[in-house]
Amino acid sequence: MIDMSSLVAQSAPLRFPTRRLRFRASSVLRSVLSAIIALWGVLTLVFFAILLTGNPATLLASPSPTKAQPTALTAQFGFDQSLGEQYVRFLGNIVTGNYPDSFRLSANPIDQLLAALPYTLALAAASLLIAVVLGLAVGYGAVFAGNRALRSTPITILAAFQATPVFVIGLLLILLFSVRLGWLPTGGARTPQSIILPAVALSLVMAPRIAQVFRASLLQLVDAEHVRAATAKQISLRTVRLRHVAANSLVPVVSVIGLELGGLLGGSVLTESLFNWPGIGAATIAAIDSKDYPVIIAAVVVIAAIFIIVNALVDLFTVRIDPRAELNL
Repeated sequence: MIDMSSLVAQSAPLRFPTRRLRFRASSVLRSVLSAIIALWGVLTLVFFAILLTGNPATLLASPSPTKAQPTALTAQFGFDQSLGEQYVRFLGNIVTGNYPDSFRLSANPIDQLLAALPYTLALAAASLLIAVVLGLAVGYGAVFAGNRALRSTPITILAAFQATPVFVIGLLLILLFSVRLGWLPTGGARTPQSIILPAVALSLVMAPRIAQVFRASLLQLVDAEHVRAATAKQISLRTVRLRHVAANSLVPVVSVIGLELGGLLGGSVLTESLFNWPGIGAATIAAIDSKDYPVIIAAVVVIAAIFIIVNALVDLFTVRIDPRAELNL
């Protein structure tokens, strides 16, 4: 016979006050060290990618250089030094922000990217908000909707978007809402409405994964013992589903959001270019078109740093809401 008192006790959230306080410092230290190692790995890959292109001084030279110009630039930037010395100097320049000036703008590329960063962050925030709301709603409905069509159709439609490249989704949105209906601008950042189409395009790529993970997590908990115990206490079905099932199913969703943010940053490169959104992605595409080497390197570093920092914060937040996740870090 089931001991209902023990089951009711299981329905309460697990609390580890002393462990949580003790683990917090170690979690922060572990996440910071992981972020530093990951960023170091990215910078190392960038360094060797530069070497594979040949002498970078040829990229820094003018379109019609004299014979002395590449030689002078080689000495100026230390490309005539040993591999180890170049590597240490490269890392030092990255850390201190000592990049060569942008070819196109004759300015520090970091300043150029920092000016574009608010646009990218605004687009990422809007996309994330839409994706989370849409993904959670569809995932919840896939488990608790009243009829079979509502449980299966929305998540199937999202799965189709997941298999579609973001630039194709963007083009379809432009054709429908800008060209045919004329409701929204095709691009730029002149009005607040300009962010809607690029944000929706990015969110439709991110939302399916959130919905799938949330649905799977809900299905694991819907018949759990503590849920049956809460139901036995004659708590309303809606409260049981929201408080005891949905709330406890969010931990894996938080983790997948952190992973999807990497795809969000990568997808924003194409999306910003497609919608002429003046963020880091558009600046990167323009730099690639013009072979603006300093901006390309700075953009890779900035995007990688944002991605790594966001994932470290997600790990810490996951431990905060569920201390048992500490075992998986």
